[in-house]
Amino acid sequence: MSELRPLTGRRHPITVVRRAQRLHEGGWTAHAIRRILEQQGVQPPPSVSTIRRWLDDGCLERHRARVRNWNRQQAEDARWRRLVALRALGLSVSDTAKVMTLDFGDPVTEHAVMRSEQAGRWMRPWARAGQEAA
Repeated sequence: MSELRPLTGRRHPITVVRRAQRLHEGGWTAHAIRRILEQQGVQPPPSVSTIRRWLDDGCLERHRARVRNWNRQQAEDARWRRLVALRALGLSVSDTAKVMTLDFGDPVTEHAVMRSEQAGRWMRPWARAGQEAA
């Protein structure tokens, strides 16, 4: 069973989470729990996938991994769009790297700009020894 987590950023109060967890302990499925919560006046009723995340830490971790991957992809897409826009304005590789360093806060090298242009997408820099790629 999922450990209770802080309430910040949640759509449903912790009392609803606890109620769902008690129903699950009683043998109810996520679909049935959603129906019960809706009948009890919980508005908006939580989705079945939300209820599953409340009940199963593995489901919650898989969801978090998908969100991290989506966020990473969005960040890479934003960097690629910015690189293309800067180069279309006529900035040199060196100037593009400098502007992107200012824009994103991470050092962007000329090599990263050239490598990304060759690949046709943003290429994350290679990891240095003992570090993960940015």
